[in-house]
Amino acid sequence: MKCPYCGFENIAGEDSCESCGEDLTSLDTSIKPESVLEAALLEMVIADIPPPDAVCVARTTTIAEAAKQMDQHKIGCVLVVDKKKLVGIVSERDILFKAFQSKEADLEKLTVESLMTPSPETLNQDDSLAYALNRMSLGGYRHIPIMKGTKVVGLVSVQNIFRYVSRRLHTEG
Repeated sequence: MKCPYCGFENIAGEDSCESCGEDLTSLDTSIKPESVLEAALLEMVIADIPPPDAVCVARTTTIAEAAKQMDQHKIGCVLVVDKKKLVGIVSERDILFKAFQSKEADLEKLTVESLMTPSPETLNQDDSLAYALNRMSLGGYRHIPIMKGTKVVGLVSVQNIFRYVSRRLHTEG
């Protein structure tokens, strides 16, 4: 869909323009849900879930400590913050695939900063679940931080979304 504000060619179904950020939801009439699931994903927003709190760590946190936090909180990633600003994300997969390929394989010394994905993609609480899944699919992400302005307010995962939608459709169906 072409943005009428800046002319940027967006993927069909985008809620806002990737270039200028303008709202496109009222303009895209081509999306017609073909199932109850599609309709639910288009109308439900992240705030409906609500996403679980994110676990935030400093850049200097060791991989061993980050993994311990993930295990303790039963989550698949930690967010890396610096002066309350989101600077990165480290997932279980990062630890499995990057830490053991690192020259410094000592997880008690290796820091999250050395493995993190810097400047991760984020979503807002009012983004639709369909948009969230689209962003996750396109980026190959399993988790995306949820922001309110510049503040991290949670973390959403593919698993959170499908559990919520499944329960909701089951109780309404």
